[in-house]
This record gives sequence, C-alpha cells and structure tokens, in this order.
Amino acid sequence: MRARPDAAGPTRGNRVDHLFTVAGRSATPISPTELAAEGLLERQHLQEWVIANPQVLGKSVLVITAEFDRWADSDGVPARDRLDVLGLDATGRLVVVELKRGTADRDVHLQAITYAALVSRFDLDTLAQAHRGFLADRGQALDLDACRQRLLDHVDGEWSPELLQRPRQVIIAADFPKQVPHTVVWLSEMNLDIDLVQVGLWRVEGHLVAGFTKVYPTPEVEEFTLAPARAEAKAEAEARQHPGHNLVGRRPRPRPGQSRPRRVGGTGRDRPCGPRQAAPRCHTQHPEGLDEPARSPRSHTVRALDHVRRRGGRHREPRRPCRRPPRHV
Repeated sequence: MRARPDAAGPTRGNRVDHLFTVAGRSATPISPTELAAEGLLERQHLQEWVIANPQVLGKSVLVITAEFDRWADSDGVPARDRLDVLGLDATGRLVVVELKRGTADRDVHLQAITYAALVSRFDLDTLAQAHRGFLADRGQALDLDACRQRLLDHVDGEWSPELLQRPRQVIIAADFPKQVPHTVVWLSEMNLDIDLVQVGLWRVEGHLVAGFTKVYPTPEVEEFTLAPARAEAKAEAEARQHPGHNLVGRRPRPRPGQSRPRRVGGTGRDRPCGPRQAAPRCHTQHPEGLDEPARSPRSHTVRALDHVRRRGGRHREPRRPCRRPPRHV
C-alpha cells in the first residue's frame, strides 16, 4: 500500500505511478478510481480530509477557516465567492486552498489568484474573527483574544503584516489540464507562489486509499529553485527568528549616512569607500622633524663606479672614438 506521510510533513519524492497488493511472491495491481465514481463530494469529503490533515498543504499549516464567504464590496453588497480553505504557515504567510474533486478547469488558477487578492487585505483581527467562527461551527468555543493569541503563537518569530499581503496558493485536484501547469510555472517566475497537488484514490480490499502528490513545484526541484516570493518569505522568517544575525555570505547593510566598506584586495581589511586619493609622495623623516623629499635612485653608471671602488680596482673610462681628418687627395 502507499506509504503514509510522516506526521512532521509530507514525504518527499514518493510519487506512485503503480500500486500493488503483495502477498509473498505475488503482486496484484490496484486499479485507481475517482471520487465522483465512489460518491465522494468536494465539501463533505475532500475538504474535510484536508482540514483533518493540513500537512498536505505544507509544513506547519494551521487551518484558520473554511468555506469563507463573508465578502463585501465598498457598497456593502455581499459577494458570492466562497473560499474553500484558508490556512496560516509558520512563516506568517496565508495559505489559500482551492479544491476540485475532478479535473480542474483551465482557469482554476485565476480563481485561486482572486481569493489570494481578497485575503491579502486581512489583518490579525479579521483572521481572529474568522477563526473564532470556524471553531464555533465545530463545537469549540474560544473568545476573540484567545483566537488572536493562537495565531500569534503559531508564527515563528514576530508577526509581519507585510507577509500577509503575499499569500501562498495551493490548488488540489484529481488532474490538471496542460494549460494550468504551464501558466503556473510562468506565474511562479512572476513572483506568484502557487502549488499544484494531485489527489488520487484507490480501492484496496474493500477500503478506499487516498493519496496527495505534489506535482509542482516538485520537492527535488524546490530545494534548488525557489520561487522569488517563497525565497523572500523564507529569508524574512529567518531574519525575524534571528534578528541579530545576518545571512551567510551577506554583509550587513550600512546605516543611513554610513558608507559601505570596500574590500581591499589581498589584505582582508575593509576601508570606507570614498573619492580616490592621490598616492602619497615618498618622504624621509628629518632629524629636526621636517619632511625632506627622498633622493631619487642613483643612475646605473654611478652604481657601477661604486661597485668597482669596493673591489679595489680601477675604473677605466671608455675610449672615445678617434675622429681622423679626411685625407685630401
């Protein structure tokens, strides 16, 4: 049977293309089925699976609310949009979840982007009120302050209103048309963070087995090519957890009015950047404290004469060429 995801998070790289029931040397293939064929619905079943197991949405995700439809425009007219699931991860980013029990529509990513734009206006009080209503519908009574504190405790580090404006989107469906992954890859390059998760269903000896597979970004590629939004959120989360430390290999930013130090090649020291200064002239310290210009190096001929005198020999001046007068014929 399919490996069960770890309690700490989803297993990495365990996509299953073929499933078997084994008994010793025999292996019987298991045919996949569909949620609609088994009479399973999107709200009553698939949505409840995700709420009960939020690890399919990512690591350390807290479900804030589900089926949120309390939208209103500036005129007070309520909107008909319904958000399937809204979560909060440990970095402080919202997680917008869109569910489809069958094959997703060609424009399902546009629907997820719309919900992400709507929740990007939420603040801590709005999220706390939505979480209190969600818990009340499930028989858990918590006041507004307790819900607010629960959200604050779930985030590692300080609460960042800026991160709330960049929600992460997760689309879960039985299958995706080719237009959706192609568009999602391009949107990720445009600084939008979208995950595609495929849900599969098998019937094994009278039991239904469901599996969630992350098809984009794949876990192996995600470790090396993070989307810009996800990379920035990760860096900000690390900065909030360790406010006194800088990232490895990155110099601290200069304070206002302070110039950035410049590396001097080969010396391992820094000196402030500034206008280039002329090289100082070579001086020797005079005994009386006055600066006296140093003597220029002696010529090659003078050094040769000193060398001959030190060896005790005589220096012979070179013979000059004799200029004879021309003969007169």
